[in-house]
Amino acid sequence: GNTVTTYTTCSNPGGSNGSSGSSGYSGSSGQNGSRGTNGSFGIRIVETGQVFSQTCSLRLDSFEVAPSDDGIFEPGEMVFLQDIYYHNSGQICYPRGRVVATGVGSNRWVHFEPADILESVEEIPPAESIMLREYLQFLLKYPAQTPTNQTFRTVATIQPYGLYQRINHPIPAIERQIEIKYPVELSKINGTPSITFQEEMPFALEVRNISTKEIGPETKEGRILRVILRTNNEYNGRSVIVRSLNDRDQSADLTAPIVYDIAELREGQTWSLTGTVQFVNADFQENSHLPLIAELHLG
Repeated sequence: GNTVTTYTTCSNPGGSNGSSGSSGYSGSSGQNGSRGTNGSFGIRIVETGQVFSQTCSLRLDSFEVAPSDDGIFEPGEMVFLQDIYYHNSGQICYPRGRVVATGVGSNRWVHFEPADILESVEEIPPAESIMLREYLQFLLKYPAQTPTNQTFRTVATIQPYGLYQRINHPIPAIERQIEIKYPVELSKINGTPSITFQEEMPFALEVRNISTKEIGPETKEGRILRVILRTNNEYNGRSVIVRSLNDRDQSADLTAPIVYDIAELREGQTWSLTGTVQFVNADFQENSHLPLIAELHLG
């Protein structure tokens, strides 16, 4: 018989995707590495090959205040600093040609002009010092107000400074104090604090030279030395009579100030003014107060 072949097509679509797996765990940190060796710092001088751990280090180490010619530093006087030393405490020589600027700080009693700054270009080897060859000068200021009923004495702080000029960096420095006063001193007026009409009150005052030089218009320097006796403008000067025993019992009222010129006052010498004061105006009310003022004028 006949053979019949029959073909049948079969297909398999495949299975579906499975579910996702869970996340894994983080890994552990690795171990620290070994410590590196310490680094080093040095300053190498190319010309010599030397290496240093520290640069130069300057400080203004010391200075002296030049003595005044009369032993007194007074307002308006120029003061000079000398023997100014710089010390190098570093390891490297401070090179020649590098400018170190030196000045004085201005304050209440010190006035320093920038034009007076000293500039040094000296070489300063390690552990050595140099002295500036020039003087450093500044002016002592006058008091803002004239001292009343007290002797003028005060202290000024002298603060020199150094500066690396190229980098404008300050150099450590020291300071010193000096006393400021005038070469002559005026005492207070000694006398009875109250008197009656036509009663005479004795009074006395003194001017003393505390300097080491003679003072007065008849001396070499010719400085004016004058005492003025006066009262306030609000009072009638004709009501008060002053008799000075210094001028052979010369009398004058206080309409205008009474001037006493001291020709010469030697070192340590004292000039005295003695006399009496008398009220001669009967119209003055009781318990009236009239100031008797003594002024010292020094040229």
